[in-house]
Amino acid sequence: MTCNRSHGLSACLQRIAIAFLVVGLLPAVFSHAAKANFVIPIARVECIPEFGIVTVTQKSIRGERVLRILEEQPEKIAEKYGIYDISSYFIFEGEDEDPPNPRIVGSRTKTIECQLPDHQVSITLKPDTSRPCPSAVTIRLTLEIEGVRIIEDLVFVRSCIEKDTIASVEFNEDGEFISLTGTFDNERKGELGARFFEDFAVNLTLGEFRPDRRGQDPLSPLRTFEDVVEFYKLSQ
Repeated sequence: MTCNRSHGLSACLQRIAIAFLVVGLLPAVFSHAAKANFVIPIARVECIPEFGIVTVTQKSIRGERVLRILEEQPEKIAEKYGIYDISSYFIFEGEDEDPPNPRIVGSRTKTIECQLPDHQVSITLKPDTSRPCPSAVTIRLTLEIEGVRIIEDLVFVRSCIEKDTIASVEFNEDGEFISLTGTFDNERKGELGARFFEDFAVNLTLGEFRPDRRGQDPLSPLRTFEDVVEFYKLSQ
């Protein structure tokens, strides 16, 4: 969805709110009290070559100012802070119909390259619309290291029904490990061991995903939360 200066901020806000309400993705995104209650789902990619670390996290921020800056200066915000508006990657049609009938017909991807001292890391983000939760817009993450796909289309916040979530993914060159952190449903914490309470953390060794010297294919990339749990069990 695009808004130019001639539309005015209020008109742009109204069009975005209508679009989200129609598709049922963010029914709470528009507040009758104030535009400041707009909720914007963002992904943040932090590439720190000096530390040899790249981290991907997701959160929601709110406010008219946030929405305006993300609309007007997306490239600047991405370059300066590594922040990406997840909802901006939806593809809409029907905005110009009479009456307007905006609807999501697809999505685009955003790929970010991070050159660490010893590894080239490629991160691809795209919005996920397949979850049954109508109030959650979340990302699917694909992570490649030196061209090897470690994670593919991993959903961060699965839904408001299923409580298991991925909160962050981090690759650290020291030891070549990938750390996934998040929360785990109280009823299923026993699957990860008694030492886990509110948060879980799983470290994946990069070498276990790379082809061995006989040319065998690497292990299949992690795709779902269940893959993460299974990997954790096998590593114990």
